[in-house]
Amino acid sequence: RLPKICYENERKRVRGVTWCRYTEKLLKEFELSHMWEKKKIGMTDDKWGGVFERKNRRTFFELLVFISKIYLIYFLINHISAVLFGRIVFNLDTNIYYAIAGLHVFPYSFYFIPYYFLSIICLFFYFSKNKKSYSFYTINSIGFILAIVLLFALKSVFYDINIPIEYLDMY
Repeated sequence: RLPKICYENERKRVRGVTWCRYTEKLLKEFELSHMWEKKKIGMTDDKWGGVFERKNRRTFFELLVFISKIYLIYFLINHISAVLFGRIVFNLDTNIYYAIAGLHVFPYSFYFIPYYFLSIICLFFYFSKNKKSYSFYTINSIGFILAIVLLFALKSVFYDINIPIEYLDMY
């Protein structure tokens, strides 16, 4: 109802000669540019409510971006607290060995493999959120491939990584 009221008041104010930029922007934002071109609303209050409902609903990709933001927040909080815990409690240098030791200990690898994989995927997904469809899929495909290659590298698939025993003893 509010855009319709704004529209009607603006039309009365300018006596039908022109529309304001705000009205143009508002209609285009709600994907109603055909109304801008025709300069006619032709909608009942019920239809306007439906327009706002459609605009306020999240698409599947918007939902995925939201979930990826939540996961990245979880990842950063967990990562920072783990680094502080390793330095303060275990008195270890929190280097790459500290980061990948959990990948090499049996039951903990079930946690750390998806943990790192999803963090990389979510990072790429977050950075590609406003891109057009071709670049969106390209960026996320690169992120998926990079996540797999990095996990294989950190799991010693390509070469042997000798983790010092003090890092493995944490688990």
